[in-house]
Amino acid sequence: MNRGSVEGIDRRKRPEEPDVLIVERFYEDLRRECSLSRFTEGQVVSGRIVSPTVHRPGLALAGFTAKYPYQSVQIIGEVEGEYLKSLSSQARRKTWGRVLIQGVPLVIFADGCVPDATAAHMAARKKIPLFSTHFSAERMNAVAGTYLRDYFSLKTSLHGTLVEVYGVGILYVGLSGIGKSECALDLVSRGHVLVSDDIVHITCRSDRLVGMCNELLGHHMEIRGVGILNIQHLCGIRSIRSQKSIDVQVELVPWNSEGNYERTGIDESDVTILGVSIPHVVIPISPGKNISAISELIALDLIARKNGTNSAREFNLKLISSMKMKNPPQRFALRFPRRSFKRKERNTW
Repeated sequence: MNRGSVEGIDRRKRPEEPDVLIVERFYEDLRRECSLSRFTEGQVVSGRIVSPTVHRPGLALAGFTAKYPYQSVQIIGEVEGEYLKSLSSQARRKTWGRVLIQGVPLVIFADGCVPDATAAHMAARKKIPLFSTHFSAERMNAVAGTYLRDYFSLKTSLHGTLVEVYGVGILYVGLSGIGKSECALDLVSRGHVLVSDDIVHITCRSDRLVGMCNELLGHHMEIRGVGILNIQHLCGIRSIRSQKSIDVQVELVPWNSEGNYERTGIDESDVTILGVSIPHVVIPISPGKNISAISELIALDLIARKNGTNSAREFNLKLISSMKMKNPPQRFALRFPRRSFKRKERNTW
């Protein structure tokens, strides 16, 4: 049963514009991590990246350009560099003409390679920025690919609290003041990990939801009647983490005697966030109910189900099997043999 869907867009872009990444931002974000350097200082880096993929143009250099993904970030490694060195000046000019076409956002020369004069002149004429790094082509491909996939992935923000319980990411949602932060605080005191409170930024990575804390709020938590608490300072570095995959959503709702709540666990509910479905559990709140203990059981039950053990279904099959038995088990009662309690006549002398 599908509970519903929650869709969102990245707030840093206007909905009517396509998702784009300015080359200048790409360079600034990866400059230190990848030791990127501009081949020519002052070169124009205002181009746009519209594809989340990274490509090594080996086939395009060899002459096959039918499926050349020119809108991707291009990486030239040691193998491509050695091939270009083996060509004559005329063949090299023709080869670069196939690769450096209009629409290429940028080219990164990895493995310490340096662009030749032909590539530099052609790139400057077509306003294609060139960068170089001592990283290997494989490593640069992995780092840039991860960065681009994260940037272009779907994003949204939800009002809730995200906690890691036994390695399971539990996203708590519900009305304001219902007790999400208090439940998270109790779980942290039990040794579990806080990811985010009040605002959870969610991104979709390879059909997997990842929740992150707000950069400004960090790991602060608001407890009504107490105030704002810094969980990292009070509970230590082991009680927090910056991001966690979301495995289940727990919705806290006020108790209603007429509410229809799940009693057996056989009918599983799910919720869709950014096109990804995750399990959804509704917990009615009433005085004296230990939500933290229930949360731990939810995490353990989810781990058991992923490993092939479903307690509710196993118990249901056990009941069905018991009802289908021809001779159901009977109660045993102690039966004593009947005895005659007639008094024996004594012989009299």
